[in-house]
Amino acid sequence: MSSVARGSRAIARPLRKCVQRTSRRNASDHAGHGHDAHHGESAFHVQQGPANESFGRGFYISLGSIPLFYAIYSVASSPNDNFISRLVKKYEIGQEAETKKNVIHTTLMEQAAADRQLFAGTARDSSGPPLRYPEGLNAKSPWNVSAGRDAVDLSGLAKYYKEQEQLQEEERLARRKDGKVVSVYD
Repeated sequence: MSSVARGSRAIARPLRKCVQRTSRRNASDHAGHGHDAHHGESAFHVQQGPANESFGRGFYISLGSIPLFYAIYSVASSPNDNFISRLVKKYEIGQEAETKKNVIHTTLMEQAAADRQLFAGTARDSSGPPLRYPEGLNAKSPWNVSAGRDAVDLSGLAKYYKEQEQLQEEERLARRKDGKVVSVYD
């Protein structure tokens, strides 16, 4: 017997006692249905009769609503000077600073947009940098993307590189005809 098997059995011994359960006993003959039924008792062996009952939830809700309605009435009856209006006036001071900050932000954004329009009118080099792996522009996670969605049209890029390859091939053949380059395969 290996040490692993011995160790697992040693661990399982105390667990066996926890796993074993006693069978459930249904005491149906004592539920007030048989010939031993006692009058005046319920099926749960609770004596019937007068019991102490507390006030319900509705009583406490109605009791708590009295101060709430008083607070609403006091706010509505004196709109100029109450707790809520004083709280609002306290935060209006911070609103002025927020307004100044928003005006500065708006001015800066308008200036940035004007600067961008200056650069948008200048001519650019349309060829862009040479790419060794143009399919890398479409490289992204394949999960939760339907087929054909968000694909970049690479036909113009492929045409550009085919022209570059054709020019290089023509140059190579021209050098070979001149005898400057000897092919390894000849």
